[in-house]
Amino acid sequence: MSTTVIVSLGIDCTIAEILNKICLRDRAFPFDWIVTYRGIAQCIQDDFDKFMPMAPSELSAQGMLFIHHSFPQDQAKFERRIERFRQVLTDRSNKLIFLRRGHRGFHHEEIERLNIPLMDDLQEIQNLVTTFGQLYPSLHYEIVGTLHCEQCYPDDSLIPTDLPQNVHVHHLVRQGEQGLEEFLTDWLERASECPRTDSRTTHVSYDMQA
Repeated sequence: MSTTVIVSLGIDCTIAEILNKICLRDRAFPFDWIVTYRGIAQCIQDDFDKFMPMAPSELSAQGMLFIHHSFPQDQAKFERRIERFRQVLTDRSNKLIFLRRGHRGFHHEEIERLNIPLMDDLQEIQNLVTTFGQLYPSLHYEIVGTLHCEQCYPDDSLIPTDLPQNVHVHHLVRQGEQGLEEFLTDWLERASECPRTDSRTTHVSYDMQA
């Protein structure tokens, strides 16, 4: 019997917050509480080399922004989360559901200020599919991506029609935070028998299951 594990892949902490709220987050992973402008697939390919920033910077070489953390104080915490991520990728009894929220309009202003490139959301998902196929060919997974930037995705015509069956991309440009929460709640309930945590203990915490 497979175990369903839900993993947030950013772009920011919104996905982790929603999973907490709907009682579907029972452990912490590396991308939960950071801003991932680009490079998730590259991090996995490089086995998280250069994933964490060098103090006092909050920005890593991979283009990840660690606004809720300090280094080297939080290094051991992230090492545990990285190892947990590795374990779920290699455990064949797991069914993994990766959730990736796309960037929003204001992220363009952030990357200009930080002087880093922003990766196209659809390209990031394609890179993940390629990486999983190369490194974890037996991985049982689905990717759910949501698009939110009206500048980049004014309508759903840019979503490829030939996506793999385990990749689901949804155009949510006109839905706000509540719309995203409702969408994810409905999708996860229909797609899996996800184990729910005790709602009395699922407050938002950047150290939850550290």
